[in-house]
Amino acid sequence: MSSSVGGRTWKNLTREDAAEIKERLLMQGGVEEEVKSPSEEWRVKLSDSTFTFYKNGTLYSTPSRSQDRNVLDMWSYIDSRSPRFKTPSRDLLIGLDETGKGEIIGHVVLAGVIFPKDLFDELSDIVSTADTKRRHNFKYWDEIFRRIDGLMKHGFRYEVQMISPEEVDEYNLNKIMDVTYQRILSKIYERCRYAFL
Repeated sequence: MSSSVGGRTWKNLTREDAAEIKERLLMQGGVEEEVKSPSEEWRVKLSDSTFTFYKNGTLYSTPSRSQDRNVLDMWSYIDSRSPRFKTPSRDLLIGLDETGKGEIIGHVVLAGVIFPKDLFDELSDIVSTADTKRRHNFKYWDEIFRRIDGLMKHGFRYEVQMISPEEVDEYNLNKIMDVTYQRILSKIYERCRYAFL
């Protein structure tokens, strides 16, 4: 279950689902609050988490710092009505991404991950709460990394590579990114082939 690092988000809820969720929140002791922007449909405070339903069909719950059982149970209930992710059918999942591609100064950072599908729900709980659009202190990111790092004993593996500005100037960025991603996949394979086979 998610920690206090971040809240939870569900997208594309129907108005009917949202109405039933709101009713359940109120039955659990939630208190309706005044909406704070025209994009909001309703707000309900349950314990130390505020559930906000937006007119575009998104429902957001702020973090529960206390990990209140009522909030966690509500998250599970909403997940059962509107799963945030499709359960994977493959035994192993691989993901690749980069950051810094559009920056003028600094390295382009590329990362690759591989993990067994049994970790999917736990990982989705950890990373889906991460707010990457705002600045956070070291403790915020360290807590997320600590939780992910704890999954290494269960088969989670990752590899990070950087492309320097000099390399970007000398080579075509997309081509060097392709080569770097191939290197990442090769290292991940070498590191985990015995663990998964």
